[in-house]
Amino acid sequence: MQPLAIGEGHTDWLFDMQWITDTLLITGARDSKMALWSVGSLESAPPPRERGGEVTRSGPMAEDVQKLEPIVKFSNLAGSSRSSPSHCERVRSLAYNRQKYTLASLQTNACGAIVHFWDLFSFIQTVEVEMPFCAENVCIEFDEESGHMYGVGSRSHVTFLDDRVPASTVGSLKSLDPDCGIRSLKFHHNLLSIGTGAGHVYFYDMRTRHYLSGGSGTSGSSGQQKPAALSLTATGGWLRRDETYRSFFSGMPEPLNAIYTHCYSPARTKLFTAGGPLPLGLHGNYAGVWV
Repeated sequence: MQPLAIGEGHTDWLFDMQWITDTLLITGARDSKMALWSVGSLESAPPPRERGGEVTRSGPMAEDVQKLEPIVKFSNLAGSSRSSPSHCERVRSLAYNRQKYTLASLQTNACGAIVHFWDLFSFIQTVEVEMPFCAENVCIEFDEESGHMYGVGSRSHVTFLDDRVPASTVGSLKSLDPDCGIRSLKFHHNLLSIGTGAGHVYFYDMRTRHYLSGGSGTSGSSGQQKPAALSLTATGGWLRRDETYRSFFSGMPEPLNAIYTHCYSPARTKLFTAGGPLPLGLHGNYAGVWV
């Protein structure tokens, strides 16, 4: 469990990263910066050996670990004022278009969110799109199969962007958990999977423009039974029951695990989901595999 390399170049939390090639990595952080890193070839340390009841490792010590520095750092702050109403500081999420060699960065502040598109040959911004829903824009995902569609998750909606229609959005989808926020997105063929702060993963059919249904639900205005949306629900996980938990959450229903990330297996036969408790101050984690 020793690091193979350590990169230092940001001054605040890292929110996201994207591999551009097998050796090039782009990171986005709360310090409003993005950075390009060259990882190069990394050799794994040999496995630990057990000797006399103690586990020893013959690999490099921490002080010998390779140190990395950014090749390039770039930001939308160049030429703009920090007092500008449209200025968005935090780089919350990144999406990479391998076909066009462009990067989309979702950047937010207290006033709203903007998606910036970058040409990675020059690291120059080509276009920016303001998001129509201001609260909690935290994730962006690119549809590699379509080659042009993006989705942005906020507290109450998924906002769609099409890079063939510059400087504007092309539609939105209301979340089924509007009070808990959308925390992760993933495109697969014509399905968009949506991970929410309430511990659910929903599936939206981009062709029919409806959520997939999975059984009986509530009665509609006509008295007919409306099918409930198909969902996967996170259960279990680990929660640290510390002083914060005992002071504010003891005796209440168990906090739900938000789905902060999810992805399909290479064969698309399994879905991995992971996350942790949504309320501020709680510490925990959750991971699950669905088949």
